[in-house]
Amino acid sequence: MTHSALFCFLGQSITDQSESLLHSAFSCGWSDADPPIKRPLTIIMLRTSRPLVIRLGKFFTLSRNTYMQIINTSYTIFKVLLSLQKRIQALESSKPRLPRTSVEVCFHHSL
Repeated sequence: MTHSALFCFLGQSITDQSESLLHSAFSCGWSDADPPIKRPLTIIMLRTSRPLVIRLGKFFTLSRNTYMQIINTSYTIFKVLLSLQKRIQALESSKPRLPRTSVEVCFHHSL
């Protein structure tokens, strides 16, 4: 669980940093700059217009939201298994117990 948290929060950090790069490039006064500076800044802004997102396969992104989904799903599975265990224990305690050893069999017959 800790490894998942680390990867998800690092992925979120990369996404946040890529978003701040766009804001930094846009707010640096690029429109008043000389053409040799203006062109690379324009390219940077175009390339960073979509935030960098780290994906696992085609399904999951490494982010805080993904980590929260992992935690919620894990908790739900845990609660389902716990309630299943309680039901099994309740069923087992309500069943009549059969004697297991020959000593118990002899004891019950003498009563």
